[in-house]
Amino acid sequence: MSKIDIKQKIIGKIAEYMVKKNADSPVIAEVKKPLNKSRIAFITTSGVHLKEDLPFDTNGDYSYRTIPKDVDFKDLTITHTHYDTTEAMKDKNVVFPLEILQKLSEEKYIKDISPRHFSFMGYIPEIEKLINISSKEIADKLVEDNVDIVLLSPGWYLCHQSVGLIQREIESRGIRTASIMHLPKVGVKVRPPRIMHIIAPLGRTFSNAYDIENQISIVKELLEFSLDGKDEEIRKTKFKYSK
Repeated sequence: MSKIDIKQKIIGKIAEYMVKKNADSPVIAEVKKPLNKSRIAFITTSGVHLKEDLPFDTNGDYSYRTIPKDVDFKDLTITHTHYDTTEAMKDKNVVFPLEILQKLSEEKYIKDISPRHFSFMGYIPEIEKLINISSKEIADKLVEDNVDIVLLSPGWYLCHQSVGLIQREIESRGIRTASIMHLPKVGVKVRPPRIMHIIAPLGRTFSNAYDIENQISIVKELLEFSLDGKDEEIRKTKFKYSK
């Protein structure tokens, strides 16, 4: 076991105790369309945002940033001090695979991508504000944009809680969701609709920088899981991480 694995497991166990268990089962949205007829949106809690935007407050921030579908990745940066952003700063697709979704849209694997996507810095101690303000605002915008499926990814340990809470609100609006998590035992405590478990270092959710083949494979698997995943299922991804 690598030092990264050991550290991730230890801090992940601490994070489990920090997250309060949700007793309420999630609302589950119906599957209405196949992937090639679905509009997709992506939400990350990895701290990605436009360089011109106000940076996130890394001491805790329930606000979010909007990222347009045609964004030039050169105009993006990351404000998050709780995970190693080295790979993500080289290639934002490792935490925010919007370019991969654009490619899948061009290939007609999916219908298209939403005009707006969203990002948080997922260390959010004020979860009531996340639940009652930010998540609801984003869900309203996704409904307005006629989104069919939303994919979500974390950045840091407690980001898994944030991802699960946002996911619950979105699915309650009739939009299918799938989150990908490094630490499903943290995320499952808030009972999101479905979780895909990836075994990889935090900050490399969608493989390494510029590993386009594996990035596409992981995103496709997550998209398929959004439709065929069972209620509150945790499914291990087929992807095998290597440095």
